[in-house]
Amino acid sequence: MERFPADRRPRVAVYSFGYSHFVIVLGIAVASVGMEKAIDNFHHASHGAPALLLPLGISLYPAGLACLHRTLAGAWPQARLWAALAVTALAPPAALHLSGAAALVSALLVLLALILWEGHHWDQAV
Repeated sequence: MERFPADRRPRVAVYSFGYSHFVIVLGIAVASVGMEKAIDNFHHASHGAPALLLPLGISLYPAGLACLHRTLAGAWPQARLWAALAVTALAPPAALHLSGAAALVSALLVLLALILWEGHHWDQAV
């Protein structure tokens, strides 16, 4: 926060530690309900809103992290945005047509890919 001019600090604080954190916490809460629904439908397909809760929550989390990074660092972290989009694209069809287990696995694979991608690029940047 020290690198921002004094007149911009309140706005940066509200955007980064207010709005962005709200999206992150909302993503965690929605993802936890979605995980519960996915476990309830572990061996069969979900229908309606329960199939959408897991991908919605998991995609909100990296989107909130991306907003936080954008506010503080000035650049959009593309990998987090792509991960949010990938979870949104892969998990709902898995939950609707396969099973809760497939939805959990698809979300897990996307998040694992994000962790490996960012870890690899972090090592190169340092």
